[in-house]
Amino acid sequence: MDLRQLRHFIAVAELGNFSRAAERVFLTQPALTRSIKTLEDEIDARLFDRRSSGVELTAAGTALLEHARLMVNEQERAQQRIALAKRGLGEELVAAICPLQAQMGLRAVVAEFTREHPDVSLRIVEGHVDETVPALMDRKVDLVFTTVPATTMQEKLAYERIRSSSCSIYAAPGHPLAHRSGITPAELTRWAWAMLDQKHWLAATRNYFAVGNAGMPAAGVRTSSVSFMKSLVLEEGMLGMLPDALMEGTGAVALNVERMPRPLRAGLLFRADAEIKRSAELFAEKLRAHVGRPDVEESRAIPHVPVAVLVEKRPHAN
Repeated sequence: MDLRQLRHFIAVAELGNFSRAAERVFLTQPALTRSIKTLEDEIDARLFDRRSSGVELTAAGTALLEHARLMVNEQERAQQRIALAKRGLGEELVAAICPLQAQMGLRAVVAEFTREHPDVSLRIVEGHVDETVPALMDRKVDLVFTTVPATTMQEKLAYERIRSSSCSIYAAPGHPLAHRSGITPAELTRWAWAMLDQKHWLAATRNYFAVGNAGMPAAGVRTSSVSFMKSLVLEEGMLGMLPDALMEGTGAVALNVERMPRPLRAGLLFRADAEIKRSAELFAEKLRAHVGRPDVEESRAIPHVPVAVLVEKRPHAN
């Protein structure tokens, strides 16, 4: 069993189709079929069941997939470390950051970290928590700084809350609701909304309108882009629920509503079953120093989500 075979296996498992997988790994379909057959012979187990719509993993294939990904990822990281060493650099640090947090004061963190640690090759990956947590568990990233819903917590994750940010419902200065007071959730639903297309953010919006049975807004746009969401609020007359720190200086108006949205909780995620890289801990220290303060009163803060392991109690790698 070699890494080339494992890459072929992963491609078939992810695409569920030998023809498309062959294109991904730049092989003919017969050559890919032979590679998978050789792998099955070596481990003495069938990896796929053939269906009319494609292929599905067997129990043995499912068991192998996680380990195959880890082995391939480790080889890729080893190659990256070797390349860095040839250039006279130290280790690579991959930090995944959600789009909202990426726009809330992180430039100073990144700039200061790179100045103080020129031997570390820092790579920032932007993505939502639904994407970054699987990447963390697959060891593709070293830490995640993200808006953290309670449903994300699992036994293999270590979580440390960094900050809570107050949120408001925003509109452009010329919006008819901009200078009203005591606006009810029911009134808000009559206007078009811009919403961040992320599961927990949409859930937070639904929860806001669920109180009082206001129902969700009848019209709106979902987008994965925070910048586009802001532009829809500022330039196209839509409403949007956004962190106050993100909207400072934009000219947008925080509406005077009967009930304020709950604060936005953000924190660090690490693997609980692995040592923390020294560079990851140093980057986390910068985050704590620059953004690790609550922006809202304690009475409005969301309770800390209990997890099995706290970041501060975990060892870091030498």
